[in-house]
Amino acid sequence: MDTKLIKQYLDKQKIKVVETYDFENKKVKYSEKIKGWKIDKFRGDEEIVRAYILAKLVNELGYKPENIEIEKEYTGIGRSPSKNPRIDIIVRNSKGNVFLYIELKSPEDYEKDKDEIIEKQLFNLASQEKGQGKNVKYLVLYSLEIVEKEIKDKCILIDYEKFISFDAWKEKRDYADELVKFLVEIIKWRSISFTIKPQPLVWNSLHLLCL
Repeated sequence: MDTKLIKQYLDKQKIKVVETYDFENKKVKYSEKIKGWKIDKFRGDEEIVRAYILAKLVNELGYKPENIEIEKEYTGIGRSPSKNPRIDIIVRNSKGNVFLYIELKSPEDYEKDKDEIIEKQLFNLASQEKGQGKNVKYLVLYSLEIVEKEIKDKCILIDYEKFISFDAWKEKRDYADELVKFLVEIIKWRSISFTIKPQPLVWNSLHLLCL
C-alpha cells in the first residue's frame, strides 16, 4: 500500500486527531479525546485506513473527536470473551445516538466477502446498539483508493433507518459510495455538531437544502 499521499494528508491536520504515526514500524497514536480501545501498534493496512478516515472525519467533515469511538466491543455474542465482536469506528451525536457505524477494510481486502461483512459486522452489530436504546442512522463499509494522485473514498453507505435488516437491503442494494454525499444529512439528523464548518461549497449547499 502506497502511503505517501496519506502521510501528506495526516501532516496537514489542523486538529491532530492522529497525534503520531510510523507506518513503516506499524505504530500509531490517536487523540485521547477519542473514546474506546487505545491503539499503539498494529499489524495490517486497515489501521492506515483508520488513521486517514479519523483525520478526515474531524478535519474535513467537522465531527468532534469526543463523539468518536473506536473498537467498541459487544459482549455476550461471541464464542468466547477473547472473540467478542468489535466495530471499528462509531460517530455519535451529542445524545449518544449513532450517525456513522463504520467497518474498515484495507484496500486489498475491501472486495472480499462483502455481503458477509455487511450482514454480520454492520447489520448484526448495529442491532446491538438498538438493543441498548440507541438510534443508528448509517452503516458504512469503508476503505480508500488512490486515483490519479488523489485519495478517494471507497465505501458502501447504507441508510439503516430505511433498511433495518440485511435481507431487506439485499433485495434493493441501495447505497451511496461517498461519505461526502451524505453531509446534507448531518444538519437534517439529530444533534450533530461541528468542530469546524465543512468545505465552503458543501456548507452553503447544506444551508440552502435545510432551510
